[in-house]
Amino acid sequence: MNDHSRWSALLAGQADLLVKMIALEEETTPLLLEGTAAALQDLNFGKEKLILQMQELEQERQEIFPQGLTLREYIAKENPENARELEELRARLWRLQASLRRRQKINRLMLKSNLSFVENALSVFTPAGEEQLYAAGGKIQEKERGPFPAALLDDQA
Repeated sequence: MNDHSRWSALLAGQADLLVKMIALEEETTPLLLEGTAAALQDLNFGKEKLILQMQELEQERQEIFPQGLTLREYIAKENPENARELEELRARLWRLQASLRRRQKINRLMLKSNLSFVENALSVFTPAGEEQLYAAGGKIQEKERGPFPAALLDDQA
């Protein structure tokens, strides 16, 4: 397989992985609205596998593709026999990446909204003057706490 065919195969592989990632992001959206954390965790594991596969393909692409050139520049300069196919793959990759970015932005904003809601709901239960242990950014704030007040413990437990 010559380099041009190999590039086509790599770019097509990257496009296929992007399609799968977009599908997982689309599955994430309804789960952010009403799903369970366990289902989100499973989707995130699937995304992680795809990301690792994308990294492998990208590393392979970088090993065979001339440094310092974009694919568009390479096609214009070298005019390979499969230039049309490479240009179509380049355009497809660009569209898929834009679609993935849009979907991820929607999901990120929904998640941010959900986390802010949780922070606000928890602030209702935080006694006045005490520092909250939850931050909407998704990080748990560290704080040394003593034993729970006796009033909070059920004497039947």
